[in-house]
Order: sequence, then C-alpha cells, then structure tokens
Amino acid sequence: MDCIINIGIELGSLCEKLNTIDKIRQNEKILNDAQHIAKLGSWEWEIEKNIVLWSDEMYEIYELKKDKFDPTFEGFLEHVHPVDVERVRTTISEAFEKKIPFNFYHRIVTSSDKIKILKAQGEIYFDEKGKVIRMFGTGHDVTEIREAEEELKRTNAKLIETQKELIYNEKLAALGRFSAGIAHEIRNPLANINSLAQLITKADIDEKNKRRLNYIITNVDIANKIIKNLLSYASPEELDFTEVNIKVILNNILESVEARCKTNVIKIVREIPDDVPVLYLDKLKLENAFMNFISNSIEAMFDGGTLTVKVSEDKINSQVRIDFIDTGIGIPQENLDKILEPFFTTKDEGVGLGMGLAYQTIRLHHGAFNIKSTYGKGTHIEIKLPIGKLKQN
Repeated sequence: MDCIINIGIELGSLCEKLNTIDKIRQNEKILNDAQHIAKLGSWEWEIEKNIVLWSDEMYEIYELKKDKFDPTFEGFLEHVHPVDVERVRTTISEAFEKKIPFNFYHRIVTSSDKIKILKAQGEIYFDEKGKVIRMFGTGHDVTEIREAEEELKRTNAKLIETQKELIYNEKLAALGRFSAGIAHEIRNPLANINSLAQLITKADIDEKNKRRLNYIITNVDIANKIIKNLLSYASPEELDFTEVNIKVILNNILESVEARCKTNVIKIVREIPDDVPVLYLDKLKLENAFMNFISNSIEAMFDGGTLTVKVSEDKINSQVRIDFIDTGIGIPQENLDKILEPFFTTKDEGVGLGMGLAYQTIRLHHGAFNIKSTYGKGTHIEIKLPIGKLKQN
C-alpha cells in the first residue's frame, strides 16, 4: 500500500514538473512570438568565455541560420556594416570600461546583402568584486521605422517647398497686377519726356544744356528698362527655344568679364568638359541669368578671390548641372530667403530684380535652383537643367 502511495506521489510530482515545463515552453513561445512581431531580438554575451547567445528573432533579423553564425563578439562584428564597425566596438568597449548601459543605432548587412538599421540596447552585469562578467541586451530592427521617418522628412520638405512656391507665385500674381496697372500710366509720361528732350537737343542750345538733356534721355531709358524687367518678372514672355551649347555660352560670358576679374584680382577656374550635352533652351534668357550669377559673384569679391564655374552631367536624372562658386563676402543667413524677392537688394545701385529674373528663367526651363552661402566665406549657386526638349505651354 505504501508503495502505491509513493508511486502516486512521484507521479503527481512528475506531472507537476511536466506542467511547469509546458508552461515554460508556452512562455518561451509567447516571448518568441512577441519578439517576432516587434522585430526585437535579445542577446547575451558571456564575456570571459566570449560566447554570444542570440534569441531566435536575432537570427531572423540577421537572416542567419544558427550553424552559420560564429557565436563570439568578433562573429557578431562580422555582420555589422563596415562603416559602423569601429563605432560599435568603441561604444561597447566604453560601456564595458565605465560599467554603464548603452543605447545606439547601427547598420548590419544580412546574408542576402540587405542593409538594416538596428537600435542596440544593453546592460552590464558584474560580480560582487565589480568585475564585468556579462552583457545582456536587445537588437531592434527599426529599418521600416527609420525609412518611414525619412519619407516623412522628404514629404515635409516637399510640402514646405510647395508652400514657398505658392507664396512666390502669389507674390508674382500681385506684382503682375501692380505692374500692369502702373506701366501704362508711367510709360506715357516717360515717352513725352523723352520726345521733348530729344526735340530740344535739336534746337540751338549750348553744349552744357545738351549734356543735361542727354542725361534726361538716358534716365528715361533706365526707367523704361526697369518697367520692362518688372513686367517680365511678373508676366514672363514665352521662351524662344533653340539648341545651344552650355560650354560656349559660359566661356563667352567668362571671356567678357575677364577684364573686371583682373581688375579685382579674381581668379577664374573653369571645370567644363568638352562632351557637355547640347541643351534645348532660350539662349538669350539663359545668358542673362548666368551673367547675373557671375556678376554678383564678382561684386562679392571686392578684395579678390576665386570664381569657379563647373559643369557636369547627371545621366541618371537626365540633367546638366552648373555650379557657380565664389569666395566672396557671402550672404547673411537672414537674407537668403529674400534674395529672390522683387525689389530686395543690399547694393547701392540697382532695384533688386536681377536675381529674381534669373531664378524665373531657371523655373521656366523646368530647372532646379539652389543657393548656399556662408557669410564671410562665399556663395555656391547650383543650377540643374533638363536634357532634351521641353513641352512648351
């Protein structure tokens, strides 16, 4: 009878142990499923033995089979992106030496050569003597999250650019209404002044008064030119497309300003290849735009400097890129967003339409315009123009 009772007790104990094992397995499965859903693996590094233990999800993240992984710290580093290896090693070594937790991002290269971004977190464990014996942590695959964040940044940047474009277009529309309203009223009196001045010059007057009248005529022409530019800015004329060679245009402009550059002790650096694609654009308008960029650079280098003009082809996006780089005084940060606005100028002469007209020309050619400037160091204008014929509106 006692034997039967003992057997019953042992069976009960065995069943209890089996239930415990079953619960542990269930918990392990729940943990593994949770890690898989979260793309969050766990790891442990026995430092003295240099043994690295990974959870199943870590192998999933790295796309590795268990028999293909060298379970050591060096084996782990073999799968870290080459650019990030030293930073990962340094961060973990620092945590080891200072006995502090760590939290950082790094890239890995999977067995299929896919690059993933992981968020690594770790804790340090040490014995009663303060010796570090173990590290434990997690590796979280945040690739999709980071890609979504980058996409959100790009979307926000596009929205900001779209908003700027809408504001700019609204300003142009307002300027167009303003220009159209006053052009007729101003041009008529100017025409009368010009006619009367020219008529008087034919009369019997002394040379001194003739010079004064010629000065009036010259200023009338200047005023008419300002009105013409204002109207062109607000309501640009249609482009006169023709095949042109960018290299020829730029070389001609640079030759025309060589004397000014020599006077101002400015060195011209040309980086324009011979095989630049022929573009289909409005030659006169592009010449005026490029001349404006180059003239602004020359004026910004009143103490001498270097003007670099570079041309390159972007075959992937089917574009030609033109860079105007100077070592001049630069543009203060607070003025960078204003330089394309009509009538904004920091010069003693001019009315502030030149840069805006140049930018307008690039836009009409479906091109891209970007300007970077550091006050006291110089300015870099980047232009991108499409290769091939444009659809005319």
